[in-house]
Amino acid sequence: MEFSVEVTIEAARSLTEADLTAVAAIGGAAAGNIGEHRLETMLTVSAATLAEAAKKGAKMVTDRVAGRAVVVEAMTMDEADRRLEDRPAIVGVTEVAGMLHISKQRVSTLSKREDFPAPLARLGSGAVWRAGDLSTFAQGWQRKAGRPKKVAEPA
Repeated sequence: MEFSVEVTIEAARSLTEADLTAVAAIGGAAAGNIGEHRLETMLTVSAATLAEAAKKGAKMVTDRVAGRAVVVEAMTMDEADRRLEDRPAIVGVTEVAGMLHISKQRVSTLSKREDFPAPLARLGSGAVWRAGDLSTFAQGWQRKAGRPKKVAEPA
């Protein structure tokens, strides 16, 4: 039987790009920041029971990146599918630019503002936000046409 297993480890050493790639190769995705010690992934594991799937999934990850498992959760594929349906829609810089009708560079500038929603996560490919948070921002955003005027610097 196949199970979905979510594994979080505290790596024994700082994570490298090779570590993330090695874990992604067995699970399809690895979330972690290079130089840090926490790594998360979701795997599909064949096993007879949930307990066996959890143990096997943790071993698959720690065989590739030395460390200790701090969270291991095994579930049926039906439960994993249900949870994915319940997760909020997420968007990256390209989608945010499309939603706000601005350039990707402008998204980068806006994302530094205090009133811009904090990203849900920062991935290797960039920040991601909940789509709903951006919709709320867009409704209250007072967009000004044109470029801002340059302020003369004192001599």
